[in-house]
Amino acid sequence: MVINGKVKEKAIVGDYNELVFSQHNVALIEGFHVISSISELMGIPNPFTHKLKNNSPKLGAQHLDLLQQLEVDLCLCYSQLGNVSDNVIFKMLSDANSLETNVYTQNLLIDRQPDSPLLAAAQELKSSLKLDDLGGVAPNSKITKSDSYVTTRNTLIYIILASLGGRNLRIEKKLPKQLPDGTEITLELIEKTLPLTISFLDGWLKGLEKEFKQDTNGFHRSMQVWQALGLIIFDLRTHQDYTVAEYYEAGVSLSKLDYSKDAAHWAKCAAFKKDATNTFWINATGGGRTLRDKVAEYLISLIK
Repeated sequence: MVINGKVKEKAIVGDYNELVFSQHNVALIEGFHVISSISELMGIPNPFTHKLKNNSPKLGAQHLDLLQQLEVDLCLCYSQLGNVSDNVIFKMLSDANSLETNVYTQNLLIDRQPDSPLLAAAQELKSSLKLDDLGGVAPNSKITKSDSYVTTRNTLIYIILASLGGRNLRIEKKLPKQLPDGTEITLELIEKTLPLTISFLDGWLKGLEKEFKQDTNGFHRSMQVWQALGLIIFDLRTHQDYTVAEYYEAGVSLSKLDYSKDAAHWAKCAAFKKDATNTFWINATGGGRTLRDKVAEYLISLIK
């Protein structure tokens, strides 16, 4: 935990000090999953989601007593000068939770860059494609099966990045400000290619509109497949001289594929292998980024 405010220290005995601070100045940095699990075992609402799991096993009185007797290691970080800067707090949050898939530190860090042209472009992409009509755009970086969202804001940003600079651009702890060749990412630069991106995605989405509304489990709902579309746009920009209308037709042509997870044609894509039941195609690459790249290579071969 980080204490972002004044802390009074008072020596008690030996190496032990008493700390006095306001509870309103405390920020939790780590331990989200532990607290969530304890809340579930105690049968109380999750303090972060405010949801109560009624079907989970609860601890009996004896085990609750044992739980209350457990010692807990608590690390308090604070500055003797007073406040801790927001940048330091966000860096600690990101570093401590980099491997926690359900703690969206990347999303929080992106929100700290409200002036990034990539955010404005993602909003324009969302509006132009009328994505709210298909289910909307998730503000977090992930979508669960129970969500109605069709894509995420991070995915739209990645599509824009990939269409500009290919596979070497990625979202890490901050949104990139330059292309791999050093060119500054400005709204003017994005606006040069955004009409092509909108046209391509519009063709793809229009052709799959029925599937998006009826099939919630196909690869058309995979964020890696969505991200692959950005790489396809970059490849077309690099190797073809397509008009805006031809980008639309390219998107339409890819929408005619069968995106169900048991479609036979995925055997030609190096990204997939059959599951243990030999029924459905699953990730054969061991990573999301490699899956995206291999899907892009396969889909590009179908356009050409």
